[in-house]
Amino acid sequence: MSWIREQGPYVAFTKPGGGPRLLHLHANGDPLLDIARVSRLLSLNFDADCEDRGKAILYFEFDQHDSRYSTLSSMLLYLLNAVAWRFWGPGYDLGISAELEFLNHVSAWSLDDLFHLYSVVKHYANGAAGLGVFIGCFDQCPAEERRWFLERVLEDQRNSDLDSRFILSTSARDGLIDPSFPDEARINLDDNPALCEPRCDGLTDDLRSALGDLIMRRPIFEDFRPQLECLLEQCDKAPHLGRIILTWLATHHRGKPRSGIAITISKLSPPNAENLVQGFVACLAPALRKRAETVFNWVKHAAEPWSPSSLVEALAVHECDGAELSFYDLDVEATMSELDEAFGGIISLEGSDVKFSHPSFYQTPEIGLDEGGAQAADKVNSAIAKTCLHYF
Repeated sequence: MSWIREQGPYVAFTKPGGGPRLLHLHANGDPLLDIARVSRLLSLNFDADCEDRGKAILYFEFDQHDSRYSTLSSMLLYLLNAVAWRFWGPGYDLGISAELEFLNHVSAWSLDDLFHLYSVVKHYANGAAGLGVFIGCFDQCPAEERRWFLERVLEDQRNSDLDSRFILSTSARDGLIDPSFPDEARINLDDNPALCEPRCDGLTDDLRSALGDLIMRRPIFEDFRPQLECLLEQCDKAPHLGRIILTWLATHHRGKPRSGIAITISKLSPPNAENLVQGFVACLAPALRKRAETVFNWVKHAAEPWSPSSLVEALAVHECDGAELSFYDLDVEATMSELDEAFGGIISLEGSDVKFSHPSFYQTPEIGLDEGGAQAADKVNSAIAKTCLHYF
């Protein structure tokens, strides 16, 4: 964070005074640089340093795997609600009554309508004129919507002296699409000297420590230390996979023959998302394997993340073959614990959202199906829809 705050574009963005301002943070596609995490931390740092509530930053993060946060209309609606919640007061609605009356009459709001309404609400809300917007992971917004939004923002900033401040982050420089974005407003995170230092070619310290912890808990893995070290060294560009492997091994293969453990470890190489999913699920008992395949495919294709209770209830409906169910007798916590152990951290619970722990798992093909590609996606979506209809 300190390096970013020392860069010229950031200093110019945060200097005292008003007027339109832009800032673009980007990486160069480095898989070890988590642009979402950097964006969240910078947003928190910015707000912590801001003494004027009206100069604070509203943060929105795009997520292409969650329909609640994947479109420009979702972002604009969030900004409208955030401004109204934080700054609205008695009498402020008089300035936008005509706007709202028209929009209520047509009952169909375009992106132009939403952007215009946000600008009007921000203008009339007391103390919100200098409010900034931090848009994280902007390259996960649909390309056409990105292009439309940036053209609108740049045009407004060229034709207005009013405060209009936007920070955008993307995983690559070309994530904004618009070539007219000013170069002097960009910060390339890969220029950070700390990221330019040579990286360890062998086993990283944290994975070596985690491997030691595993062996202390389950001494049988001492016999496989060289094989595991070789496997974990291959995770140098994806250390999250190494952590998942060690988490999974901590609870699996108890009482199994050593020959079987060696074969399982070998099947995880090379360590990538697909090999881990296939390898983990193949080791499950048949009944649990079928359930795990269903859960993996459902999480992959969910329009928005399942909650633990909705997922467990949907599984019960899917597996009951039309029999009458007693939902009150389901053990959501036990079922989620079973799935968590089966996947070893591939599927995680963030708040009340059941999601993959890393975006790479969304790119993994469906499992347990004869079909592939679009046919597999159609089959999974059909099963989800059928289950929902049975539930209702």
